[in-house]
Amino acid sequence: MLNFEKITIIILLFFLLGCKRDRDFLKIDQTTLSPVKKISRINDSIFLSLVTDMREYKGFIYLSDFKNNRIVCIDSVYNFSHIIGSPGHGPAELNFPNGCMITNNKIYVIDEGHKRINIYTTKGGHIGNIKGLVPFSSHFIVVDSVYYGSPMEPDNTPPIFKARINGKVLKRFGTNTRLINDINTNAPRKFFLEKWHDQIIAICESDPIIERYSFDGEFTDSFDFSEIKHFNSLFPYIKDKEKKDLKNIGIRGVTSIVFKSYLENNKLFLLLMGYDKSVDKPTCHHILMLKVGKEKITPIKMLELNNNSGNRSWYYSFCVIENRLIAYDAFSYEIHEFKIN
Repeated sequence: MLNFEKITIIILLFFLLGCKRDRDFLKIDQTTLSPVKKISRINDSIFLSLVTDMREYKGFIYLSDFKNNRIVCIDSVYNFSHIIGSPGHGPAELNFPNGCMITNNKIYVIDEGHKRINIYTTKGGHIGNIKGLVPFSSHFIVVDSVYYGSPMEPDNTPPIFKARINGKVLKRFGTNTRLINDINTNAPRKFFLEKWHDQIIAICESDPIIERYSFDGEFTDSFDFSEIKHFNSLFPYIKDKEKKDLKNIGIRGVTSIVFKSYLENNKLFLLLMGYDKSVDKPTCHHILMLKVGKEKITPIKMLELNNNSGNRSWYYSFCVIENRLIAYDAFSYEIHEFKIN
């Protein structure tokens, strides 16, 4: 009888531990969205190749048309407005524009091929260039004559920089301690930066971590969203992939977890990598929606973007305008509009 009681207790303990593991993955509502509109071209002569970034500013949407070396500006109902930049190697020209950031009627374009930032007016007039540290993405911050970013070519120094527009680095801050992997624990981290009031919201590209800093680079708090159930299958895939990369081709590659971010008022949207077990392939059509508050950052829901065509989609960039989420699908070369609550 005693042995039977022991077996019963052991089984009960395993059950309780299993329930705890399931609860450890933060459960949030998931909503599947279907496009209400699809745009395959802007007009008869403007076709998009690879839109690596989208930004809304004063009723216009700025598209980083990467392969065509230009920024295409459209209005809020997708009518063509004007083009900023052109292919070439002059001061005002672009070579693979990876993204843009807009503030105070100036557009700052990450000119990846030239490893610089090109500055234009929002109408397209060229203002100048920044040739100091170049952020790896358009998610950087400009405040007066200072800019903050995560460098295009990271090293083992702190992953976020504060620099003057003239290129002089004032400070490096943040940590390179990676959480999710046994192999690349100290690989340099990159951060998408978003400005929220007097704070820097830093979203790690390769870790499920959001950190907050003051503009002086002082750490204030962090939010770990690794417990969201979406990552239950993704993390094993990432760890296995990075181990295979190291073994087979000798590369200590770091796999992205967050593909893009977008801050709209107090709502933070993160385009996440995923993993589909049924086809054994990574995915990119889930957006985590969070609420940013003074005390904490809270997950609201997971948005699953469904292109309704029966084909796979890979959403590469997006922006949010009030209750519309506008995303670029790199498989169909289309812009898809979704309605969100």
